[in-house]
Amino acid sequence: VEGDPYQAIDLTAAIPAEAGFVSVNGVEVDPNSGAYLISVFGAGVFRSVDQGESWQEFNEGIAHPNPARLALARDRVKSRVYVGTLGRGLYGRDLDGTVPVLLARPTAEPTSSGVRVSVTRFEPGALELWRSVDAMPPTFLARWDDVTHVDYHDDLAGLDRTQALDLRYEARVVVDGTLAAASGVGLLLAPSRGLTTRLLSAFPNPFNPYTTIRLELARPARVRVEILDVRGRRVAELHRGRLSSGRHNFPWLGVDRAGRPAASGVYFHRVSVDQQTLSGRMTLVR
Repeated sequence: VEGDPYQAIDLTAAIPAEAGFVSVNGVEVDPNSGAYLISVFGAGVFRSVDQGESWQEFNEGIAHPNPARLALARDRVKSRVYVGTLGRGLYGRDLDGTVPVLLARPTAEPTSSGVRVSVTRFEPGALELWRSVDAMPPTFLARWDDVTHVDYHDDLAGLDRTQALDLRYEARVVVDGTLAAASGVGLLLAPSRGLTTRLLSAFPNPFNPYTTIRLELARPARVRVEILDVRGRRVAELHRGRLSSGRHNFPWLGVDRAGRPAASGVYFHRVSVDQQTLSGRMTLVR
């Protein structure tokens, strides 16, 4: 048979990881609205309005979303989807062709200091950003409650930049604690050959109540990060141990080793990298 080969459609952004093993058992395409519909045993029904780039949960009104069969009835004006579930459940829902788009597909592009991820949402709800590396389970990056567009800078802290990175960013719209929409984008990042071991400026500085000490490592090393007062006395220790190459962030919450708030004034962060010592100055303003 001639023609292009099949292409895999990524459903990981739509189906939560806690669902475990699931199987797709029904596929329908609505010619009236252009929506794609799939039924997933163990997760429910999902809908896409952008040719499979992103998927939204479509289970409202289904008591137990374990679909066993998906069917579409249509005429020239509108379509109606029917879902049969285990336990003799049968549910119907109209598709009126005005399917809301909750979330645009995010974009991700490399920068000189990491990756810039842009996300736009169109309906109310909290916006969350997650990231997975080399097909590992996604980890939470950030959340915004009252924005419609975000340009997020991922500095790739803690990742080995001497190796290629297979990244996937997943944007989620959460309404009342429930996932309402999700969309993802992948990015293959080439190894970085220009890393040097250096201490970047603390940010923000001056600060209240916290700041972040930023370190770049050219190669794996043993690292110790300390906070000192103007007399050279150690106020806090933020890290002690071995780190991979790449960028690393160490937040200081403005407290001493006992958890007590530090006084306003000048402090120094001292970073020991194997036999090398780096230091910087910062100001806490209460």
